[in-house]
Amino acid sequence: MASGRKYMEIKKPESVLKNRPIGGLGAFSLIELVVVMTIILVVSSFSVVNYLNFRNRQRLDLTVREIGAVLRDAQGNAISQQFGDGWGVRFENPAAGDDFYAMFVGASYAAASTTRLAVLSSTIRFSDPATGFAKNVIFAKATGLPAASTTIVIELAGDPSANRSIVVDDNGAVRY
Repeated sequence: MASGRKYMEIKKPESVLKNRPIGGLGAFSLIELVVVMTIILVVSSFSVVNYLNFRNRQRLDLTVREIGAVLRDAQGNAISQQFGDGWGVRFENPAAGDDFYAMFVGASYAAASTTRLAVLSSTIRFSDPATGFAKNVIFAKATGLPAASTTIVIELAGDPSANRSIVVDDNGAVRY
């Protein structure tokens, strides 16, 4: 094929050809491998920490929604006069043992009247009520109104700045 074009041949300098390994394949040095492995390790550790924080915050939000649902169930049971009495929810932060909340029947808490008990995850705790104390939210029979406005605060055990409040106001509205 005679196209009339002329091609110029480019030759590599001899010094480049001398440093080339036999077979034409290159390899990584040990230092390069160590640097890459270190970068991968650092990025992975940040990713794992962020994932765990995200998961704990999701668990905190889920716990708040579960507590809200239990409070609404207790209020609904009081309004419908289930078992002919008022209903309540106890939030307990014992000095020793796991924090828990319990739904109960009656005008005051008694372990025998508990219908539902839930223990908080080890990564979540009550900050209000404080350690060694408990709070009761009691809904009146027929009206479903609480005896008093109450605020419950839960937080991540490893990060007290990550907390959520659950408020039951005087009109019986449950907010979080």
